[in-house]
Amino acid sequence: MLDVGHFFISSGLRDVGYNWINTDDGWDTNSRDANGKLQPNLLKFPDGIVGLTKQLGDMNLSFGIYTAESSVVCSGRPGSLFQEYTDAQTFVEWGVKLVKNDNCGE
Repeated sequence: MLDVGHFFISSGLRDVGYNWINTDDGWDTNSRDANGKLQPNLLKFPDGIVGLTKQLGDMNLSFGIYTAESSVVCSGRPGSLFQEYTDAQTFVEWGVKLVKNDNCGE
């Protein structure tokens, strides 16, 4: 994702209004933590989502994330059904500025 941000800057895309970097399915792990919170895949996002949103923010870019209004998303990872408040709160804590919420998975 940071590579995409750097490309947006070096190519001039950011300067003409392309300032959103969004991820789709596959950004998280296959389970929630003991508090019911989604967990980012640290192999894909070594600094977590907080680190990513901060670094993108330092580049004047915003980050969006994906979830689904079902118990699982398309890939079978946890969805937001009955966890909407927890997930929304988590996304805010992480600095996420946009949420793509679809109906995939069930």
